[in-house]
Amino acid sequence: MWMLLAACLTLPPIDRPPQATACLECHDTVNLEVFRGKTHGGLQCVQCHRSIKALPHEDVVAPVVCARCHHHENESLRQSVHGKAASEGRKDAPTCQSCHGKAHDIVSPKRADSPVSKVNRDATCRKCHEAAFLARLNAALPRRATRMGLEPGQPRK
Repeated sequence: MWMLLAACLTLPPIDRPPQATACLECHDTVNLEVFRGKTHGGLQCVQCHRSIKALPHEDVVAPVVCARCHHHENESLRQSVHGKAASEGRKDAPTCQSCHGKAHDIVSPKRADSPVSKVNRDATCRKCHEAAFLARLNAALPRRATRMGLEPGQPRK
């Protein structure tokens, strides 16, 4: 028994992933209290920033891959015109953040302050698309209204 205890004491310590409070020592632009009220606020930093294993980390870290958790949404995006533009390598193809906002600020689309909520969706789309194009698109693709959470045939404002 004593030998087992002695062997355990000679093992190197187990590296634990950094906690959010440790990350904020350098990344002080993130307000942890505000972030905790956002969609991803219940996660630890390293659940999204998976390449970070210890602090301090490298200056350049691997990008966050939203699709690791958001499989269904990623498949819908991949099949959309926006996803096809991304797969073709188009520089102007939108990312998740293009529509949903900065990663630390993302809230449920059901909330009025979400860029993709029903009340804000048109303004978000108009960041890249002209209003006339969106009106033609809505008229030509009634299925789009259903996919975007609108009632079929509902006019876009």
